[in-house]
Amino acid sequence: MKVLLIILGIIAFFVIILHFSVTVILSFDNKEGLKYRVKYFGFTLYPRKLKPKKGKKKKKSRKKQAAKKSEPAPIDSTEILSDKELYEELTLLDLEDDDSYDNDDFEQTEQAVSESVKDRPPAKSEKKAQKVKKQAVKTENKTKTPEKKEDKTEKPEKTEKETQQNPPEDESEESGEKPSRGGIGGLIDKYNYYKPLIPMGWKYFKKLLKAIRLYDTEISMVTAKSDAYDSAMFYGKLQMAVNNALALVCGIFTVRVRAVDIKCAFNEERFDYGVKSRVKLRPSTVIAIVVCVGVNYLIFRIKNKLKAKKAGKNEQVRKPA
Repeated sequence: MKVLLIILGIIAFFVIILHFSVTVILSFDNKEGLKYRVKYFGFTLYPRKLKPKKGKKKKKSRKKQAAKKSEPAPIDSTEILSDKELYEELTLLDLEDDDSYDNDDFEQTEQAVSESVKDRPPAKSEKKAQKVKKQAVKTENKTKTPEKKEDKTEKPEKTEKETQQNPPEDESEESGEKPSRGGIGGLIDKYNYYKPLIPMGWKYFKKLLKAIRLYDTEISMVTAKSDAYDSAMFYGKLQMAVNNALALVCGIFTVRVRAVDIKCAFNEERFDYGVKSRVKLRPSTVIAIVVCVGVNYLIFRIKNKLKAKKAGKNEQVRKPA
């Protein structure tokens, strides 16, 4: 009993949550454009407010502290040499290097290298080696015996009598399905197959549109022309168009109008408009419509399969033994 009560409580909790409607607050005008906010269960889902970033305290890491400790000590100004002293020391070092170098050692090494190059025996060129290899390959190919090609035996064709006695069986007949056509014919077959589902889909689509509710709808417009006659004529046409559009929208959706304010001004060129509304939709209604459509589609498929099986059995009975 406890398990059943827990399961029922979970189901009731989800049903209550899904029964709350998702609200979208819309506002559209010629100055700021389209603005919208999405709310659910009292919380704003989009756009979310960005939280201000808190100032983070800078913590000195151990590595930085160790690096500061290992820094070299500052150099005393007394140990730094002047430019003249550095120049004198460099000249002394250059003179010592010139004295230590002897030309005799260089000449001896040069003679030894030249003698070793002369004593080396000349090597064969790569081009001659490649030619020898090509000749060897040609001789091997000539010695080999050519392989005999196997004669392909052709199967004897069936006579007309055999084909009449044993006609080829189609895969579509074995599976019990009708052969599908390609191109426009295939599209027509698919349309005829799914045609009974169109009224059912249209019915549930209308229910989904009626489930969308528009509350607190406000429409405000201001028209003006430089000529009084033109402004008055445009004002009358605009009133007629707005009323007809509202009638059409009320027939599709569930609409509750708060105010429709259309004003006419003169001696200026101006056209301002603004629309505000709160759109609501319950997730539970959407889920119910989707489930109904899925169940009806499964019933449609099962009925068609049963009809195909019955038709196949009747054809087998009619065929002569």
